[in-house]
Amino acid sequence: MRGMLGVLSAVLLLQLLASCARENDPEPWRAKEEQAARVAAGEQLFGGYCSSCHGTDARGTGPVAPALRSPPADLTRIAERTGGTFDAAKVAAFIDGRTRIEAHGERDMPVWGRKFDDRNENMMTDESLLSPGMIFDLVEYLRKFSGEFCEIEKIPADIISVQARINAVVTFDRSHLNQVMWNLCRNALRYCQRKAGSIVLDLRRGSRPGAIELSVIDDGMGVAEALRGHLFEPFFTTASSGTGLGLYIAREICEANGATLDYVDRPIGAQFTLVFKGARA
Repeated sequence: MRGMLGVLSAVLLLQLLASCARENDPEPWRAKEEQAARVAAGEQLFGGYCSSCHGTDARGTGPVAPALRSPPADLTRIAERTGGTFDAAKVAAFIDGRTRIEAHGERDMPVWGRKFDDRNENMMTDESLLSPGMIFDLVEYLRKFSGEFCEIEKIPADIISVQARINAVVTFDRSHLNQVMWNLCRNALRYCQRKAGSIVLDLRRGSRPGAIELSVIDDGMGVAEALRGHLFEPFFTTASSGTGLGLYIAREICEANGATLDYVDRPIGAQFTLVFKGARA
């Protein structure tokens, strides 16, 4: 079991770090150490991006699985289903979206964002966004994230405004936060006016002691009152190409990290707010 997860995890990470791979390494011991480190980091990526559906054991038993129309595949049986051969290149194509899987949705996967998209070379090699655990400078993270988001989406950098009223230390897996932020910002981009400052990332103290609030705000039409109660339901979507899983999984990820994610009513536009508990400002 662990061997299969290790192989799959290595494929995940190699997709991210392909440009760093070395052939014919003159120091084989160093190559083995690097490979072991990649597998370990790949396991972390698997936990952050795949286990919600496929489960931590990769057998398709993740917490989101019961809500899916198509049951997640048992990844431990990949080689069994292909005559005993593990085709790493084929698996990589499934991961980065070149080969479409109905359950994954469109190429711009709502569950993973563009983390594993082969067009996303900048984020694929950014170790700061791969590192799990504490985010010591949330302001720096948001500024870096917004810049890379605008670059990858090919939009002017001034469309997103980072308004940090405080700095904060929060306990939240970096890759998980990146996944949540990517989903929220892509939703905001879809509905905003695409002008300077149309999307605001607002960081401030929460109303409760020790709470930090991070809001993604856009200047679009907002969400109709009749629809607000359904926003976080699985398969609810107002987009013709959407799967309706993005916000549902984003909230599940937040809760798994001890945070909350809610829609906040406002006169103009839409606002989604993450509340980090036990944070330090």
